Amino acid sequence: MEPQDGTDTAAATNSAKLKGSLKWKDREQLRIRLMRQKEQEQKIVEEETVKRIEEMVALRVAEELEKRKDEIEAEVLRRVEEAKQIMEQQMLQELERRRKERLEEENRREVLYYRHFHFANLQRMNIEFAMANESKLQLLYTLYVHQNCFETLQV
Repeated sequence: MEPQDGTDTAAATNSAKLKGSLKWKDREQLRIRLMRQKEQEQKIVEEETVKRIEEMVALRVAEELEKRKDEIEAEVLRRVEEAKQIMEQQMLQELERRRKERLEEENRREVLYYRHFHFANLQRMNIEFAMANESKLQLLYTLYVHQNCFETLQV
C-alpha cells in the first residue's frame, strides 16, 4: 500500500514526528523524575546529617556535663548559699524594722500614758489645793466674821 495522493506520506511524517515527540516527552519526564529523585535523596541526606549532628552534640554535652558535674554542683550550691544569705539578711532587716516600729509604738503609748497620768495628777492636786484653800478661806472668813462680831460687841 503505497500512498496515492501524498496523504499517506504526510501521515507517516506525522507519525515519525509523533514518535520523536513521544521520545522527547519521555526524556523530559525521565529528566523530571530523576531531578525529583535527586532532590529527595538530597533531602534525606540533609535530614540524616542534621540528625547525626544533633546526636553528636547531645553526646558531647552529656560528656561535658559528666566531666564538669562536680564543678556544676559546687556552683549550684554556692549560688544557693548566696541566695540563702541574702534572704536571711532581708529577714533580719525586716525583723529589726518591725522591732523598731514596735518600740516606737510602745514609747508613743508610754508618753501618752504619762502625759495623761501627770495631767490627771495635776488636776487632782489643783482640786486638793483649791479645796484646802477653800477650807482655809472659809476658816479665815469665819474668823473674820467672828472677830468683827466680837469687836462690835466690845464697842
